[in-house]
Amino acid sequence: MDIILQKFSVFLTISLIALTRKFKVVTQTEKILEKLIAYPTVSRDSNLAMIQHIESYLGEYGIKSNLTFNDEKTKANLYAVFAPGQSGGVMLSGHSDVVPVDGQDWSVAAFELLEKTTAFMDAVPPI
Repeated sequence: MDIILQKFSVFLTISLIALTRKFKVVTQTEKILEKLIAYPTVSRDSNLAMIQHIESYLGEYGIKSNLTFNDEKTKANLYAVFAPGQSGGVMLSGHSDVVPVDGQDWSVAAFELLEKTTAFMDAVPPI
């Protein structure tokens, strides 16, 4: 079930981005993606700044988050449920760290939102 919700979430995000780019509108979605991608959550480092940002953002809309921490309390997972206390709902959960980018031949900045035609993506290292 978790993988279905993740794929549905990605589908909704991509659909929203495609629609907004078609109409050449800079949206809140684009601003959110830009902010999230800018966090250098490299696997060897803490991800707490990004997790706290997401928790705060969701809190502005009355959505409560649950955090679980590693033993050192330097990294966290965030879980949030939209429509809590009701049957069903949508759970937000995701992967927040990336592999180190040091020493790789990047042609674009690793932690910046990149627009290509009508799609947004984070940078992809050369193969």
